[in-house]
Amino acid sequence: MRRKAGKPRAAALLGVVIALVAALAPASGGIPDRAVPAGAATATVKIHHYNLCQGNFFCASPRGAKYRQGALDHLRASAAADRPWFISVNEICRTDFERLRLDLKTEGVYQEADGRHPLCGSGGGSYGIAMFAPGGVIEKVKPIALPNPGLNCALQECRWALCLRVTTYAGPMTACTAHLETDGEVAPKQASVYYKEARAFDGEGGPGRRMVLAGDFNITPDQLPPEFRDMVDLVQTGTDADGEVIGTFPSWTRNGGGAKATKHIDYILVERGVGIPRSFYPYCSDPEHPDEPLIGSDHCFTKGYWEL
Repeated sequence: MRRKAGKPRAAALLGVVIALVAALAPASGGIPDRAVPAGAATATVKIHHYNLCQGNFFCASPRGAKYRQGALDHLRASAAADRPWFISVNEICRTDFERLRLDLKTEGVYQEADGRHPLCGSGGGSYGIAMFAPGGVIEKVKPIALPNPGLNCALQECRWALCLRVTTYAGPMTACTAHLETDGEVAPKQASVYYKEARAFDGEGGPGRRMVLAGDFNITPDQLPPEFRDMVDLVQTGTDADGEVIGTFPSWTRNGGGAKATKHIDYILVERGVGIPRSFYPYCSDPEHPDEPLIGSDHCFTKGYWEL
């Protein structure tokens, strides 16, 4: 969402990245297990992406507390069950980032988008995006300032991307996340900057690097800039058995009425022609309770695997 107005605060955001990198070693021993024996040539890179909906007033009232906790619980449970290498998170309050960092026992980096968001604590609190890297050791961080035309970033939410350079079992990798604007003209321009800046950052590490671009782009595949043609999306969408479109947003369902997840706007993109991509359908609600958006967000939870 875009906030049209905000409360003044002492310092402008100007993209100050809050790099809260945990020094805690995971209880499981650090980097997740390979999907194959250590002597083999490949590894399964598991990537999760989830927009928690913590910046959306629709998720805040009247049942916001339930959905907010539900989204966090789903993220934790998915991480514990699947042991991903990278976890991209959009629309997260800094306080919840800090809790997740401790709960996941892993390194993570947070990028502020709004310093006083009304849904992030009494009087407003820090709100933004984050990337966790259970699958390796973070070497370098790059916050990417996206174009935010007409916005005063000292008073309003501005959109950012965030990239990490990570050492992993599969070699050096670049893992990025971004939360783009809802404006149909601005978002494609932000996506282009995201790609170009991430690619440049990835190139600084030398040849043969592997890049992941995740996030809520707020645009559909046909709106992606042409440079994304060299990426493959691990989020599988299409149609269900009844011929209805499967997407990632909005997740809310109500006994055959209300909204359904028909828009594909969340992505996990990896290098085309490198390794073997394994895509998965979004998880939008418990199939036994289709009238309840149990995952707690207006976005579906997404994941994908990349065999390297």
